[in-house]
Amino acid sequence: MQKFLNNINLKGKKIFILGGCGLIGSEISKLLKRLGAKIIILDKSIKIQNKKIKFEYIDLENFSDIKKIIDKSIADYGVPDVFINCSYPRTNNWKYLSFHNLTIEELNKNLNLHLSSYIWTAKIFADQMKKKKTGSIILLSSIYGVVGQNKNFYKNLEIQENSAYPAIKGGIISTVRQLAANYGKFGIRVNAISPGAVLSKSNRDLSKNKIFLKRYLKNLPIKRIGIPADVAGLAFYLSSDLSSYITGQNLIIDGGYSIV
Repeated sequence: MQKFLNNINLKGKKIFILGGCGLIGSEISKLLKRLGAKIIILDKSIKIQNKKIKFEYIDLENFSDIKKIIDKSIADYGVPDVFINCSYPRTNNWKYLSFHNLTIEELNKNLNLHLSSYIWTAKIFADQMKKKKTGSIILLSSIYGVVGQNKNFYKNLEIQENSAYPAIKGGIISTVRQLAANYGKFGIRVNAISPGAVLSKSNRDLSKNKIFLKRYLKNLPIKRIGIPADVAGLAFYLSSDLSSYITGQNLIIDGGYSIV
């Protein structure tokens, strides 16, 4: 137990965060940095002004460049102890992928862009971590990879249910199990975090929709919407040695939404 208590910080750990400038990613990046980790963000835009956090440009739409960019980043900074993917790649028509509006073209584009990039980047990092025979991989999924979207929440609103999103997030959860089963013998742990609704000032689509939030809150045992810091705390736990015997799991953090 004392060994675990001595490792409640991340001092000396090298952590790559894909999508580290996004809604949840930025909060994870800041927290893990404060706890002593060396942070390398892979993203399309720099939104974190911190000279102590390294930044590398990556565009997940350019699949031919992904491995080259990651390999170069690892050559520059070293093999990470932790890889976290909280990216949210999507097409411009992402909002209009309800079953009513869905086209096969948009479905295929989004499945490839989001799900395939999660699988591919996790495989690249896992193969590198094999050299150290240790590592933690954390992939961001969603409660909508576990439960269906409640149509009543979207009734008469501009925002709609999304037919591609559950397929993608469910696929990420299955990928986590498969990666954990295959790479565990190399000392690599792989887990998913599945948040419920997460709200912040920058999350405009959700924050401006008070009717949706009111409906959603009625289903929450803990009567508040999640914030990015909630997810960041769980990311810390899975990044630390405190979770050294946890792998292949999908950890739900939703205020109890999925239990009722």
